[in-house]
Amino acid sequence: MSQNRRKVQDYNIKSRSRLHGFLIAIVLVFILTSTFISHGKLYSSTNKSQSNNIIYLTEEQDPVDNSIQIVWGQPSEAVSEYILIRDGLPFTTFPNGVNTYQDTGLIPNTYYKYQIEAITETGDKVYSNVENIETNNSYETPLTITNHQIYSSYSAFGDSITFGQDASVSWYDLVSQYLNKKEGTKSFNDGVSGDTTVNLLARITKELASQKPDIVTLMIGTNDLRGGSLDSPAITNLEYKDNVEEILSQIDPSNTRSVFLISIPYFDIQKASSVGESAATMPRLLEFNKILIGLANQFGIPYIDVESGMQQMKGVLNINGLHPNNKGDSFIASQVINEIALFNR
Repeated sequence: MSQNRRKVQDYNIKSRSRLHGFLIAIVLVFILTSTFISHGKLYSSTNKSQSNNIIYLTEEQDPVDNSIQIVWGQPSEAVSEYILIRDGLPFTTFPNGVNTYQDTGLIPNTYYKYQIEAITETGDKVYSNVENIETNNSYETPLTITNHQIYSSYSAFGDSITFGQDASVSWYDLVSQYLNKKEGTKSFNDGVSGDTTVNLLARITKELASQKPDIVTLMIGTNDLRGGSLDSPAITNLEYKDNVEEILSQIDPSNTRSVFLISIPYFDIQKASSVGESAATMPRLLEFNKILIGLANQFGIPYIDVESGMQQMKGVLNINGLHPNNKGDSFIASQVINEIALFNR
């Protein structure tokens, strides 16, 4: 009996020792993990008063200019540059020492997701927490509208999709026919195959001066976001935003009474692989169109969304996945004509 009791006691002692060892191991893992999170590569916290949180976001409350102010802190490691990631894509970069950015021209009542990527001097990447910020509620932008506009001249600025690359009758042809039949409008096709926002900026002032259009449509950005397949490389979201903003600023409202900003049309990625497209193109296209919506709000001009309708038809309206076919051009033209008619009610 005494031997059995001694065995039981020994077993209990060993069990308690194993339990103590297991608990100590858990504590050590917790301590090591906490140390890594505090001093390692992830600086994230929902408590905005903590010093190790890189990014703090506040919302600009001006209802006329929907914008978000982004402020981020300095991590413990020396930083060479910061990259602002918006909605999962790199948006713009900042040198060390800059820790704030005002993102303007945003869509009202819309969530934007932000994160900061800090590149350290040793080449490491340090990421902030991800923050979702909502802009102010929708607002009405005052527009000068009469019961009926008489358009004497119309200019359509863009790239090959405006020029009419593959369809026998382009969307521009259909819109110009409508305006000519309705009002005798003289039309100018200012679409140039392969053009980017940079190319358009270089020529738009001269063309506006000679044509003096009463009405302008602008569809540009297809070649800006593609990159690599043309002579011009892809540009950043911020560069695209700045370029389109400058293009719109060149249009004199005293001469041009109506400006319509058209989304970049939908790509059928499977078909477009033959012309050098990849799955990475579509997220950038959606981000560019989001920028266009914000700029339309900023300038108080109509935005014509042709992308979402074409996307629902899953490439039926595209020839090579990139350029519209006759049905696609008819669809775009119908959206533009409907918006012009609606604008002039």
